[in-house]
Amino acid sequence: MEREARMNAQIDSSPESQLSIAARNFLRDNTMKSLLGIPEDALDAVMALAFQLYQSGRYREVEVLCRGLVAADHTSWWSYALSAATLRRLGKLTQALSITRAQYGERLDRKPLQIRAWKQPPKFEIEATPRIGITQCADLPLRFIWKENPYLSR
Repeated sequence: MEREARMNAQIDSSPESQLSIAARNFLRDNTMKSLLGIPEDALDAVMALAFQLYQSGRYREVEVLCRGLVAADHTSWWSYALSAATLRRLGKLTQALSITRAQYGERLDRKPLQIRAWKQPPKFEIEATPRIGITQCADLPLRFIWKENPYLSR
């Protein structure tokens, strides 16, 4: 019931707020997946690929796949959850590198966003911790992090 109220609120605030009740119900109850006859297995395969890419740190690709998944089935919470986690990761990286929207699209091999070796490496400790986001051997210390780094997730 709460989800229906939120969706109706979104529709009420949109330019399509003049839609009839029947049109609103159609938009709420139907997905692109059902309209185009996309099999559930196909979306599951895309979600599995997106999750594997997420685990390997390929967040931009995950973001694109999640957009497609949400467009195909706006009722699936998994797509929204993975998308939010991906955007959080992308935000942390840009924050850690002090990258703002003003630098969007800049090259990384020349100024102003030039990546190069430190002149004087900062002092930090490497810590081994249990891995996250997996089930097998999750307790093994195979995740190596920059100890007490403020940009580290979890």
